[in-house]
This record gives sequence, C-alpha cells and structure tokens, in this order.
Amino acid sequence: MSEYKAGEKVALILGASSGEAAALLFAKGGYTVYAASRRAKVPEGSKDIIPLKIDASDEQSIASGVSIIIKEKGRIDVLVYAAGNGLAGSVEGTSAMDALSQFNVNFFGCLKTLNAVLPHMRSRRSGSIILIGSVGGRVTVPFQTLYSSSKAALAALSDGLRLELKQFNIKVTLVEPGDVQTGFPDSRRVLNIIDEYKAEFNSALYNMEHDERTGMKPEVVAKAIYKAAEQSNPPSRIVVNFGFRLITFFLRLLPARLVERVVRSMYINTKGGLGN
Repeated sequence: MSEYKAGEKVALILGASSGEAAALLFAKGGYTVYAASRRAKVPEGSKDIIPLKIDASDEQSIASGVSIIIKEKGRIDVLVYAAGNGLAGSVEGTSAMDALSQFNVNFFGCLKTLNAVLPHMRSRRSGSIILIGSVGGRVTVPFQTLYSSSKAALAALSDGLRLELKQFNIKVTLVEPGDVQTGFPDSRRVLNIIDEYKAEFNSALYNMEHDERTGMKPEVVAKAIYKAAEQSNPPSRIVVNFGFRLITFFLRLLPARLVERVVRSMYINTKGGLGN
C-alpha cells in the first residue's frame, strides 16, 4: 500500500492499454498514475504508474478499483476515461445485444466510472474529467454506425455533465481524436454481413483500417489529454490534430445532403476517412 504525500496529484486512466502514452505523460508531469485495464498492464518507463485491474463493463470491478485508490491516496484529481471498443457491420443485421455490447464499454462503462469517482471529487469540490470521444461521434461513419452512435452519446453525456458539475468546480472535457495508431483495428468486432451489403462494407472497412493504421501517433492525443487536465478552464471539446479540426469545421458549414455525399465518398470505393 502506498500512502498519500502532501502535494501529490493522483490520476486514474481507465483503458490504460490504449492510453499508455497518456499514462506516461501524466507520470512524467508528477502525477501518481493508476493505469486501469482488464490486463492491468503498465507501460515501461515509469515507477509512478500503478497497475490496476478494472473491467470497464463490470460495475463491481470499477467500484472496487476506485475504492483501492481512495483507500491508498484518499483522492482522485484526474479521471481519464479512454476505455472503448469497436463494432463494424450494417445496421440491418445488428441485434440489440450486439448494440448493447458496443455501448456497454463505450458509454455505460463511462457512466459507471463517473458514479464511482464523482462523490469523491464532489466532496473535495475539485477535479478534472477527460472523456475520450471521437470525430466519428460528430460525423457517422458508414458500417461503424453503432460505434459512432456510442461516441455521440458520450458527447451528449459530456456536455450535460459539464453543466451539472460547474457548481462543484469539476472540469469536464471531451477529447475527440481522429485516426490514431493503436490496436483498435485488431480488436474491432466484425459482424456477419448480409450479402447485399458486402461490397460497400468491405470498402468501408478497408478504408477505416487503412486510416487507423496510418493515423496520428498516440502521443499526440496524450498531449491533448494532459493539457486539458492542467488547464484551469479547458475547452469543452478538443478535436485532436489540425487537419481534423479543419474537416469538422467545414463539415458543419455544409448542407446535410452534401455532408452525406462527402462522407460516403471518403469510405465507399475510395481511400480516406475520419476514423476512431
């Protein structure tokens, strides 16, 4: 057991397998970092990162993990919810159970984590919450519709949460990456596809995976997360990477029908996309 030291800052990063760069950056910045994931894996290079086994789909696992941190440190200054998974397939043929499995980690896992952490932040009237959304939550990606839906729901959660927590001096920021080089393509679950959809689905999946494998480095996203945690008044939303900020800006200005044509052309029978 490690005891809290005066002036020590404590960060919980849930989804640490994909948030290793963020964990390292927070540790370098002087935080004691609890890196939580199902495998309790800790990135090499820092003695200030503590592994913590948490299954983001299991409410009891989340509650137990948070209890360990509170028992050892008495506080959580920063929560980064980076847990997530992907689901690819057509809307037709996606069962309610498949959809629920997508939302269980991406949305409900976040809600469960907030319910475990917020009472401690609220009692201290301070804290910083960074939720990892997606550019795909702003613009729905074809054949990744349920993933985009879960990230759009997370964005709405972030917006409402920020309004509710302002009175307690708790900051909330949604970080929205574009394509990032992580293990996301390899862990994406691919559903059985109805024959009539296969040609366009294969094109969309190819483009998604191509863009993810050649996307930005995780360190770019980590810097945005860390900056948001350190700012006294961070932005409500941060789109990572200048190129993606331009894309989202111009898509907001275009008529809805033209946006559909642009997004379709980016994924169906072409290369290029908005990613996860």
